[in-house]
Amino acid sequence: MKEKWEGWHLHHLARRAKIFGIEKKFINALEKAGWYLTKGKNIPFSLLTALEKSLERLGNIKDFDKTCEKKKCPICKKVKVEYFSDTNKENPLELNVELYRWQKEAKKVWWANNGRGIIKVVTGAGKTIFAFSLISDLYNSTAYKDGVLKTIIVVPTSALLDQWLVSLMEKL
Repeated sequence: MKEKWEGWHLHHLARRAKIFGIEKKFINALEKAGWYLTKGKNIPFSLLTALEKSLERLGNIKDFDKTCEKKKCPICKKVKVEYFSDTNKENPLELNVELYRWQKEAKKVWWANNGRGIIKVVTGAGKTIFAFSLISDLYNSTAYKDGVLKTIIVVPTSALLDQWLVSLMEKL
């Protein structure tokens, strides 16, 4: 593992893992392994399994290599190439609604911006459907195949919360 990665590579990947909400045990594995390499030491055998699992989780995040703040990041590209596995999820979330053109374009921009952004459109334009589409993409990513993706929906009123719940049940 020492030949494949440098300490700062793993620290960079740990920061990315935090952004995507990967489980703490995998973030810790990346950080600890990074420190061992930074100090010129070998990564302990007991840490290798968790490190491999961490890299697999990151490699299976949709567009992981394209969403790094550093354009064409060789570290993120390496993770995507070496650790991506094309396994289908048993119970995928399928959005049964066609997105509008603006939603498709906004989705591309959102992914290109490290999965970050604010959508500002008029009432009734489709923000909720857009959010469902992003939730579906994340859920269906093999990085979250173990069911560790948690989505928090924050709305200002209970009436809006009820609307979200009904829409989620119908659309996903």
